[in-house]
Order: sequence, then structure tokens, then C-alpha cells
Amino acid sequence: MESQFRFKTLFLLMAVLFYVLPAHSQQSKTIALNNFQEVAVSSGIDLYISQGNTESIKIVAHEDLINNVIVENEGGLVTIKYKNNISWTRLFKDQSIKVYVTCKKLNGIRASGGSDVYSQNTIKTNTLNITASGGSDVKLNMIVQNLQLQSSGGSDVALKGTATNMTASASGGSDIDALELLVDYAKVSASGGSDANVNVSKGLEASASGGSDVNYKGNASVNKTSSSKSGDVKKLK
Repeated sequence: MESQFRFKTLFLLMAVLFYVLPAHSQQSKTIALNNFQEVAVSSGIDLYISQGNTESIKIVAHEDLINNVIVENEGGLVTIKYKNNISWTRLFKDQSIKVYVTCKKLNGIRASGGSDVYSQNTIKTNTLNITASGGSDVKLNMIVQNLQLQSSGGSDVALKGTATNMTASASGGSDIDALELLVDYAKVSASGGSDANVNVSKGLEASASGGSDVNYKGNASVNKTSSSKSGDVKKLK
């Protein structure tokens, strides 16, 4: 009985250590960057974007991962990826790589390879191009004049805020949720089993095909450029 008790105690202690040690092995590294307006992230890395008066990047990851995160700035485009584009999630399960970016100006976001992008405050800019592919998720708050958005390959994009003009396309089983993004004028297309939900007040040009739907709110005049039996453009009640 005593040996059984000792075994259970040892097992519980090992279990506690198993869960506690990974937290202590998290490290952070700050990188000084300047003069960038666009960010591209891949390799399943989670990106958190803030707009402010400074420009910097902070990486938070397990000590075995952090030095293999590659950050490059070429012509104003910051690229964030894992070394050699290796699928690190297969090697380090239950671990995450988080990158926190602070920028003065932001004109473009590219997410691929299962990466997720979140805004930590409201992004304010004249022009913003968003591309999400390969099962990536993008969730942003924004105030923009002109928005270009492409979501493909099973990616999901959720937007809040305001935009004057928006051009958006969803394909390959992707979703766009922009019901909380108040838009004046929009051109929206959905194909390949995708859904796009938008909120437009003045003018909407929409097309849907291949089992896709474009759903809209607002009092916009609507021009259905194309639709099929397997696609629908409809107003939400």
C-alpha cells in the first residue's frame, strides 16, 4: 500500500512538472525594424498587430523554437516565417509561436499556411490589402478608405469597423464575415463553397457560384452580376 501511494505521488509530481516546465521555457525576443507598411506571416505563426507611434516586433515562443523564427524586411514588406518553412507544429505539439508587431502605417497583410492574424487596436489607413490563404484566419478592427480582400483555401476573415470602398472575394471553402464592417460601396464574389456576409449602405455588386452565398445587410442598391442554381445573393432579414 505504501509503495502504491509513493507511485501515485511520483506520478502526480511528474504530471505537474510536465505542465509547468513548458511555461517556464517560453522566451521573448524583440527586433527593431522601421519603414515597413506590409506584413506577411506563414508557418502557422500567430500574428498580433497594433498601430502606434513606434515600429517593433516581439517574438514569444518556446526556447527551442524562437531562434528559428525568421523575420525579414525587404522594401517595406516584413516577412515572418519558420526556418525553411518547416511545419514546426508537428515537431512541437501544444506549443505556439506568437509575434507582436507594432507599426506606424499598415497597407497590407498576408496570412498563409494556417497562420492567424489579430488586430489589438483599430487599424486606421487609406488603403489596406488583405490576403488569407491555406487555412489562415484574420480578425481585424479597422477604419479604411479602400479595402482589397482575398480569402481562399479554407481561410476565414472577420472584420469590424468602417470602409468606404471594398472589393472582396472568397473561394475554395473560405468565409468572409464583414457584417460588422460598415461599407459604402462593395464588389463581392464568392465561389467554390464559400460564404461572404457584408453590410453595405450605398452600392453592392455581387456574384455567387459553386455552392456559395453572398449575404448582405444594409440599404444598398444591388447589382447581381452573376449567380447560379448552386449560388445565391440574398438580403439578410
